[in-house]
Amino acid sequence: MILRKIFIVSLFLLHFLDRHFDRIFPSKYSLVIGIISAQEHLDRRNAARKTWLKSLTQSKQVKYYFVIGKHSCPVPTEDRLFIEECSEWSSKFFNSSTSWEDHFSVGATNKDLGSSFNHNTVSQQASEFIFIVNFDIVILQVGVVSEVIKNNGGLVYIKIYDQRNSVLLATTFTNTSFSDEYLSSAKVNQLFLPKGFEGRIRIEGSNQILILDSASCSHAKTNQIPPVVHILHPVSNQPCFLVGFKYVLHDASKFKEFMRKRQYRFAERQNQIIRLQDSLDEEFSIFQDIILLDVIDVYKNLPLKVLTFFHWMAKNIAFDYALKTDDDTIINIDKVLAEVEDSIRNKRTWDWWSCFRSMWPVMDIGKWREYNLISQTYPEFPSGAGYVLRRNLIEYLSRNFDLMFKHFQGEDVSMGIWMSPIFPVKLVGRSCHWACDNEFRSYSCNVANLDVTKFSNYWKLLKKS
Repeated sequence: MILRKIFIVSLFLLHFLDRHFDRIFPSKYSLVIGIISAQEHLDRRNAARKTWLKSLTQSKQVKYYFVIGKHSCPVPTEDRLFIEECSEWSSKFFNSSTSWEDHFSVGATNKDLGSSFNHNTVSQQASEFIFIVNFDIVILQVGVVSEVIKNNGGLVYIKIYDQRNSVLLATTFTNTSFSDEYLSSAKVNQLFLPKGFEGRIRIEGSNQILILDSASCSHAKTNQIPPVVHILHPVSNQPCFLVGFKYVLHDASKFKEFMRKRQYRFAERQNQIIRLQDSLDEEFSIFQDIILLDVIDVYKNLPLKVLTFFHWMAKNIAFDYALKTDDDTIINIDKVLAEVEDSIRNKRTWDWWSCFRSMWPVMDIGKWREYNLISQTYPEFPSGAGYVLRRNLIEYLSRNFDLMFKHFQGEDVSMGIWMSPIFPVKLVGRSCHWACDNEFRSYSCNVANLDVTKFSNYWKLLKKS
């Protein structure tokens, strides 16, 4: 009986040590790799395990982790304001008594404006705004504050642009266009905008500079509940909109049906999350190469996800260098490790190593929209597909974890912003060179943006190079 108890306790201790050995008896790794992955990307993780990670399973010099957010977004993708975030738009309409056949308005419109007009400073006035469409609509009418026309020689243009800056609609307003003393509006050829459309509406003058001095405008007023069109920018201090449009739902009955099924979509999403968590638990028990961070696992949280992983690394692992990459990237690990070990052996001093992007424009529309950095370009930043940092940079990020702004639009540009005050020393590698694109080159440290079906072929090519 005593031997049986000893045996059981021994098994428990062996299991515990197997899982926690690194923390109890930390080894110093030459390189620790963080592979940023999404919860549902099991196929990508398996492709990496079968190719470039295969030789690392027994390595004492290298440790790798798939870095995943612990929490799933409970909002179904159809109900998210953006696919990249975990915010819902459809809840505002649930159980609403609104007649969905009505006209709705965004920005300056000619509905009930008499009492809402006031004079605002130029800094508060918005002569354009960016918007996103969360359900199919048809634009019927555009409007502009009449005083803007007067201040610009009696001629302005209202234009709607898509993300590629192509003009979808253009309407001319002159002094003869006044609908009333406050706002001028005009019917337009019906413009269909599908769910997911993101664009901008803008006033343009006949001259290069639009004169807004002393123009009156209305704070954005809509019908009694928010429309399915959401203004993305500007959003601060309730700006005064000088331009706007009216629209109808393209198919009101389809929208009613969409809202009727909302609770079923959310229920199915909860079932998906349960299946996903079960799959992750099983995967972890088999491979034990996953770290789950206290983050909602969506694209917009990538800066927080990466920074949280580096913070965890600094607290829990002894290492010389860290490599960050993505789960759709193959790394020429032998060449990368050779460069790292040569640097350790010969005490070469450098802080980070990657393919760097310079003068990258800050965008205000689309997937990479950035509203948290006031600049035309980003500081120089490394390619997110692969960069190596010396431990001192990881410790710098960890020490300042609470001070770092974690909501810039991407983790790679965030890294450039976070590093810009300390001017880290860059390495020009000798064993290989990091690629910013997905082209294969014999001297590359990596090949990025790969479909899982291409992992094996590209891995063979890298090994031969």
